[in-house]
Amino acid sequence: MRFIEGNLINLALAGEYNVIIHECDCFHGMKSAINQHIIARFPDVKKIDDRTPYGDESKLGTINYYKDDSGLYIVNAYTQIKPGPFIRYDALESCFHSIKTQFTGLTFGIPQIGGRCCGDWNIINGIIKYCMKDEKIEVVVKNLSETEWDFLKK
Repeated sequence: MRFIEGNLINLALAGEYNVIIHECDCFHGMKSAINQHIIARFPDVKKIDDRTPYGDESKLGTINYYKDDSGLYIVNAYTQIKPGPFIRYDALESCFHSIKTQFTGLTFGIPQIGGRCCGDWNIINGIIKYCMKDEKIEVVVKNLSETEWDFLKK
């Protein structure tokens, strides 16, 4: 897993990734900054989420996805019960196992997930590394200080 600074969507549109992965809650929230940027560029991602049952906790730990005309996949990973501060690590692990199974061998771009939902990056990073072993993943972050870079690379 590599960490780079940049704009996840622009990098994906430039062909750097085959798959973008982002977190969602079971209540059609999609209120984080990255989710809003994804929806602005790919409105069908929100439509796919809206077709799922509102508030259905059985979505937790599952994924769905949209594929655009260029072949880019945008994966909705259901890691939270409802909008707010709590990621479910078991759900994150389940999502990444599904992603590995369905998209193995492709290139992945993800935001540094877990921030808005108060996740512990060390735990999240460990789950992703475990589930996505041998896959090409870049975590795309914006404007980090040296201290933040040092923390991410641990």
